[in-house]
Formats: sequence, structure tokens, C-alpha cells
Amino acid sequence: MAVDSLKSITKNNIAPVYLIHGVNAFMSKKIRDKIVDYTLNEEDKEFNLSLYDLEETSIDQVLEDAETLPFLGDKRVVVAKNAAFLTAEKSKDKVEHDLAKLQQYVEQPPSFSTLILLAPYEKLDERKKITKLLKKQAAYIEANEFGEKEMKQWIHNLLSKDGVNMDG
Repeated sequence: MAVDSLKSITKNNIAPVYLIHGVNAFMSKKIRDKIVDYTLNEEDKEFNLSLYDLEETSIDQVLEDAETLPFLGDKRVVVAKNAAFLTAEKSKDKVEHDLAKLQQYVEQPPSFSTLILLAPYEKLDERKKITKLLKKQAAYIEANEFGEKEMKQWIHNLLSKDGVNMDG
């Protein structure tokens, strides 16, 4: 559940690869921002934070950036949204993605980089080798719409941060 995943992300346990999957754009952004904030300070964001849209950029270019040493900092964060190649939908992309390169990267990510793949889709294609690998090797976070229980927990967590107690 995304609420629990958000709590589990701390400065000391940032994974080298994240797969954030689900249609809750608010939650996906919140998780992404927390990872970025815990990995990079404000000065480092200018040089070591890259944002890509996989509908316009190949995964090869994204991985090349993720494998580049950070500039004037210790860490690099690369965010790639719209990972449609993880779904069963027929690709209408103009971009070719080298999934073998992604597989190699996921199996041996560099220690100085964090790659965040955003898949804002209802379902992923569980039959695909790359989907299975990412769910197994990467930090996998589901960001789907909240049910009543998750919504209550989310609100409770927000209020308790400010010292407010909610009964009921």
C-alpha cells in the first residue's frame, strides 16, 4: 500500500531502482518527491536531477544519464515517467526501448544513482520478463486509488505529523 511505502522511505534506505505503479497521480508524485528530497539537497537538484518522458525519450538515453557520475555531488536521481513498455497495451510510441539494457541496469545499478520508473497505468503485464524483474529487484510501490481504510490512514498520518489526534 502506498501509505505504508511512503513511511518506509527514509534517508538511510533509498533503493537504487524504484518502480512506482498506479493511477493515483498525487501519491506517485508524493513518493517521487520524497525519494528525491531524501537523496539530493536543493543545490544538487539543479545538476543531478533529470526528468524524462519515455513517450519521447528512449530508455537507453535515460540509462545513459543514470550511469553518468553526479556533477558536484554524491548522488544522481533520474525519473522516467510513462513506462508503457511494462503494460500489455500495443505501443504507439515513436521511441524504441532497449529492454535488455534496462534489465542489465536493474541487475547491477550503479551505487551513485537512483532510477525512478513511473508507470501510471491500471495494470502491468505480469508476463513480461522486465516487469517480473522490476517487481522482484526494484523497490516496487503501488500508487492506486485509496479505499476508505487507506484514506483514513493517510489523513491520520498527516494529522499526527502536526500533533493532531483524530478519533473515529
